[in-house]
Amino acid sequence: MSGGERTRQKVISALAEKPALLLADEPTSHLDAEAVEWLEKELSRYPGALLLISHDRALLDAVCSKILEVENGQITVYQGNYSDYRRQKEEQLERSRFEYEQYVAEKKRLTQVVMDKKQKARSMEKPPKGMSPSEARLISNKQKANSARAKVEKQARAIQSRIEKLPKKEKPVELPTVQFDLDVYRPIEGKNALRLERLSKRFGKKELFHQLTCTIPSGKKVAVLGKNGAGKSTLLQMIASQAAGVHQAPLAKIGYFHQQLANLDEERSILNNVQGSSPYSETLIRTVLARLLFPREAVYKPVRVLSGGEKVKVALAKVFLSDANLLLLDEPTNFLDIFTREELEKVLRAYPGTILFASHDRWFIRKLADHLLILNEGTATYFTGNYDEYLESQQRKAALPNRNEKSVCCLWKRS
Repeated sequence: MSGGERTRQKVISALAEKPALLLADEPTSHLDAEAVEWLEKELSRYPGALLLISHDRALLDAVCSKILEVENGQITVYQGNYSDYRRQKEEQLERSRFEYEQYVAEKKRLTQVVMDKKQKARSMEKPPKGMSPSEARLISNKQKANSARAKVEKQARAIQSRIEKLPKKEKPVELPTVQFDLDVYRPIEGKNALRLERLSKRFGKKELFHQLTCTIPSGKKVAVLGKNGAGKSTLLQMIASQAAGVHQAPLAKIGYFHQQLANLDEERSILNNVQGSSPYSETLIRTVLARLLFPREAVYKPVRVLSGGEKVKVALAKVFLSDANLLLLDEPTNFLDIFTREELEKVLRAYPGTILFASHDRWFIRKLADHLLILNEGTATYFTGNYDEYLESQQRKAALPNRNEKSVCCLWKRS
């Protein structure tokens, strides 16, 4: 059995016991999109209590009615699904921003008042203008002046004490925005970045695709979809190796990410690994690494001490911060937690080049993909729309089988 088949069998066995409480730890591991949708339906109608750990945000949205967040040793309960949780977190961030700004403004105002009071007290020590010090000492209201100065100094001390007692508000941690330097980035000239012409591949008796023909427009983010074994990784490998039938634009340069992580030097630091093949400034590189949760001094860690997920992030950063303008990404979200996936989405959306990526993460696909290339049992369809538009088209097709859709068949299967 494959990893996906074993996972599915475990889920079926657990559900068959009809327990009052079901614990599911990463149940989507090794499952393709179709199997995840099946799991989603099974868990949604499960009548008992479910405690689920998952990085699949679409699954959390469809199944969960509460989110338990573990952060900095604290557990916080949020009502609703994942989208509700994210909205509440954003509201908390907005509130924290407001409270911090109010705190800074009030501290600044009171500090200025203290400075004004102290200046006033110092001015009260000076003799009247045009009067010598000996004459000033003879003024009858000298004691009154000293009393007034002491009063002002006391007010200043009281306000300083008030500043020190202000409830301290920490500045919310916000990651820097990524902006690729378009003076450094070299775009693909021309309408299309890549053309696949009559591309075929088989393993023994199994034909993955036959005479696959389609064009990938420049600047588009294209998701390659399909079941496990449909040929997604194989297709990316064939493009990366310039197999017969693969035609890339003259100025296109490929950056290829795959799970073997062969592009990393284990002994060098995170920063050195990325800088070694990057034309971008250290500022941009460190900004991207910060978004991938490698802040400040963390970039100097040697790669050998990193976890599997951290190495994936470094390998990804090295690919899209290279001088490539056509990225091939094979399951880039594997081993990444939810928050890193979200930051990766933002970085890749900011990337000005063309991306062809294979993924089972429906949320990631929704956020990133402009177009889709669907591999399904020896046939392929290139869809000029996003994932939600594709699902809507499939629903319409089921209702009206003969209706024309936005998809264009780009493979002719042998009869």
